[in-house]
Amino acid sequence: MSKRTLIKVGALLSLAIIGWRLLSSPRPQVIGTLSSGDLSKILHLVRQDLRKMVLPKMEWRDVLYPRYVLSSIGEYDAQHILWAEVHPDGEVEVFAGVSKERIRNEGYVWSLRKNQYYPNWFIAGGAYWGSSNVAPAGIHVPPPS
Repeated sequence: MSKRTLIKVGALLSLAIIGWRLLSSPRPQVIGTLSSGDLSKILHLVRQDLRKMVLPKMEWRDVLYPRYVLSSIGEYDAQHILWAEVHPDGEVEVFAGVSKERIRNEGYVWSLRKNQYYPNWFIAGGAYWGSSNVAPAGIHVPPPS
């Protein structure tokens, strides 16, 4: 197989997996009140940012390291948006990880805001932690709804 064919197959496979993942994603638990339109926009932004952080960019050199590409796709597929917390000041925190049971050991959090000057949702900050020593202080894992 030529390099071009390998890249095309890899790109199509990646797109198929990402598409399947997006279509099969259940709605996360929401703590507080959030309209379905706002939730959809927030989830879109978070998934987009998660893809940028976890998945490699499609580059020629990735053809030489297919194991890295496949492990990155597997890592992305294992991540789930677990819940969103709506705070009184309008901030929304979104938590993602493998599961609620493992979120204290490894996970992601995004802080999203909407204000009078910028009427659309935007990511104000985010973090990843790979150890319970650096997880957000006071993380409250909600029970299943």
